[in-house]
Amino acid sequence: MEELLKRFTLIDFIGIFVPGAVMTLALNFYGPDLTAPFDSFFGKNAVMLALYFLALSYLVGSALHQLGAFLERFCGVTLGHEDYHGRQEIQEAYHRCFYTDIPANPQEAWARILRYLQRSSRPERVILFNGFYTMSRTAAVTLICILPIAMYRHRSAVCSWQVVVQILAYIGVIGLFICRWRRFEKKFVEEVYVLFSFQKLEPDKPAETGQEVRLTIRFEEKD
Repeated sequence: MEELLKRFTLIDFIGIFVPGAVMTLALNFYGPDLTAPFDSFFGKNAVMLALYFLALSYLVGSALHQLGAFLERFCGVTLGHEDYHGRQEIQEAYHRCFYTDIPANPQEAWARILRYLQRSSRPERVILFNGFYTMSRTAAVTLICILPIAMYRHRSAVCSWQVVVQILAYIGVIGLFICRWRRFEKKFVEEVYVLFSFQKLEPDKPAETGQEVRLTIRFEEKD
């Protein structure tokens, strides 16, 4: 449990909760009243309503987070794994850590490298870049999901120039979060490969011959 709390950062929580809260408020404003099911069970209780909002926001944010991961895989976003995969220091580090040559598939190598570092250590820069990248991705997905809902709600006024300007500004904000998403994701990938290149700078040495002989002698004397 302690190890889990160490890996759960404030950025991870904000990256899920804040987009979820924004999406929850947008759905409540543009769509059905999300507090109606709560009021039917608990009545007008401010404390319980706040807890309900926190829990619902986190659940919605988690769904948006998973949707962003799905879109990333579906769109086939490339992060330059091939460039790092061919570097000599990465290949040597892979051989030192796993005692085998790096596989030809960069994605396979990346998955194993990431699992290795997650088990061993997660330095602050890797955690921060990963948190900022996931937060920007979830924020972009949230804004994209809100846009059609808002346009449908105000469909009668979409043709006015004021609304068109607002939509263009809104799309610009989405583009900004997408740029931050890609930027921090690339920085995260770079930090992982740089950290991995320094893993086990000295390979494990085989046991000395004399030590093996002493162990054999002790075993024979014991018999």
